[in-house]
Amino acid sequence: MRPGSGSWLRSAASAAVLLLAGTLAAPAADVTLYRINGAVDTASYPGFARALDEAVDSIIGLKVSFEQVDSGQDDTLQAYEDGDLFVAFLPSQDEGTQVSSTGGYAYQHGFFVFDGFFLVKYGGFNQGISALVLEPVDEAQVILSGARITDVTVDTLDPSVFKR
Repeated sequence: MRPGSGSWLRSAASAAVLLLAGTLAAPAADVTLYRINGAVDTASYPGFARALDEAVDSIIGLKVSFEQVDSGQDDTLQAYEDGDLFVAFLPSQDEGTQVSSTGGYAYQHGFFVFDGFFLVKYGGFNQGISALVLEPVDEAQVILSGARITDVTVDTLDPSVFKR
């Protein structure tokens, strides 16, 4: 295309319209994403799991840690890696919830640390246990979306705010 041709001008005009349309789209600030903060332990895990269950097919933020425990005790939150899979569950819960992830966390000084945004997916139901999978989401895209991020503490978590 030559700069003096009509097709060049139409292409430039089309590009400008597309750029303008992208900036005029509905702002994501109307969307609120919740970010859970704190240490997930035996006491806070049931509320944490309920919040994730309410957030299935939604994006949530996590700044949480799980102490590595694989003791087999029924009254203690279990958090460990099985190969490349993080797994957390509370064995004493009837019809409990297992949370797992293949990425988006790091192991630091005896703790599994999650710091980022995740898509919560339902992984199935087996032997009375509901499985939830945390799929990492690109944090830059979440931040650039303009969504409002509201921090909540794992100890005082109200799972109902995650209902969609």
